[in-house]
Amino acid sequence: MDLIAGDIVFVRGHDPVSRIIEDVTHGPYSHVAIYVWGDRVIEAQGFRTVGFQRLSHYEGRYDAYRVNMTDEQVNNGLRWLLKQQGRRYDYWDLVVLFLKCAFNLKIPWREGKRIICSRLGRDFLFHCGMDIPDENMTPEDLFEWVQRHGSKVSE
Repeated sequence: MDLIAGDIVFVRGHDPVSRIIEDVTHGPYSHVAIYVWGDRVIEAQGFRTVGFQRLSHYEGRYDAYRVNMTDEQVNNGLRWLLKQQGRRYDYWDLVVLFLKCAFNLKIPWREGKRIICSRLGRDFLFHCGMDIPDENMTPEDLFEWVQRHGSKVSE
């Protein structure tokens, strides 16, 4: 099955930071992106701003899932997503997620100008009109939510 705009792409890491994220969150994924078209996803990636990346950059290291949504819902989310280009990465939120996973500390989410990949995926789904919790979500948390509301597309 081919990917379509709005599919959620979960990436397995290959560097030390990604492995730490996977270990701390107890999940197989360290990164989240949203497929848009061709060989392109939009993502929030450390040391960069929100923007496009080639999907082929993650070849052999990702699984894609499709959430059950109408075309109108997906288009609403994509319009919001495209406006996020240029947002800076939020390293503080990585600390917050580490504290959540390592010590079960619930630190309230703060809405700001910066964003991490799992929050970008969560907010995309929210702007699609999905009833998704407004909380600190790791890639694993988002993956579990997407599994319940969609189906695997490809790997």
